[in-house]
Amino acid sequence: MRRITRGLKSIGDSLTFVGHFAVLMPLLLYLAFKILVTIVYINTPTEPFTSFWAIFVEGLNGKDLAHYPDFLINIGTILSRLDFLFDVFILVVAEAMTIMLVFSLYRHSSIKLGEAFSGSVSKYPKLVAGAIFSSIFLFIAMSLPTLIIKGSLFTSSTKGALVSGIAGLLIQPLIIFIIPFIVLKNASPLSAFSKSVRMGLKNYIEGLTIVTVPFLISLPITLLEMKTTVIAFRLSPEFLIQLQFASELIEFISLYVLIGGTTILFSESIGGNEKRS
Repeated sequence: MRRITRGLKSIGDSLTFVGHFAVLMPLLLYLAFKILVTIVYINTPTEPFTSFWAIFVEGLNGKDLAHYPDFLINIGTILSRLDFLFDVFILVVAEAMTIMLVFSLYRHSSIKLGEAFSGSVSKYPKLVAGAIFSSIFLFIAMSLPTLIIKGSLFTSSTKGALVSGIAGLLIQPLIIFIIPFIVLKNASPLSAFSKSVRMGLKNYIEGLTIVTVPFLISLPITLLEMKTTVIAFRLSPEFLIQLQFASELIEFISLYVLIGGTTILFSESIGGNEKRS
C-alpha cells in the first residue's frame, strides 16, 4: 500500500503544477494538432482523400471508405493508427518539454517554455529513437497474448483487446523512464532503455500505479471505440465524431497524468526529492 500511495502522490504532486500554464502548453499544442487532423479527416470524405485514409484500414479501398457511414465508422481506427507516427515524431517533443518543465518546477529551478523547446529539439534524434524502442517493446508485449493464448479467451475481439491492453499495462512501468533518461540525463537511446527497465523493476508498483490511473481514465472511451458499428446504427454515425473529439481530450488529460507522475517518480528515484513547499 505504501508503494501505491507513493505512485499516487507522484501524480498528485505533478497536478499541483497545472496552474503554471506553460507546463500544459506542449500537450495543449499537441491536442490542437490532433483536433486539426480530425477536422481534416471529417471534411475529406471523398476521393482522392479517402484513398489515402484507406491505407490505414486492411481490406478497404478509397471507394469503399467514401460510402456513408463507413467513413465515420472507421474514423477511430484510421486516426489511432496515424497516432503511431504522431507519437514517435511529434508527441515525443511535447513529452520531452513537459518532462523538463515539471522537473524544473519540482526541483525549484526555472526553465522557460522556449528553453524547453530548444532543449527537446536538440535531442530530437535520440527522442525519436527512444520512442521507437518504447513503441516496439510495447507492441510486442501487447501482441504476445494473442499469439500464445488461443481459443475461447479470444473468441471476442473485445476480450482480446482488453487482454492485450492489460499486458501492455503490466509492461509499461519498465519503459516509462526512457524519455526522462534521454531528456534529463542525456542518455543514449539504448542506455536509456536499459536504465529504464532497471528503474522500472525497482519501482514497479509505483510505476504500475502511475500507468494504471490514465488507463482507467481512458477505459470508458476505449470500450466505446470498440463498438463503433453498433453506435453508428443504434445512435448516429455523427456521434462517432463527438466520440473522437472526446477521445482526444481524454488523451490530453491522461498524457499529463502519465508524464507528470512519471517525471516526479523519476526525480525522486535519482535522489532529487526536493520540492517546493
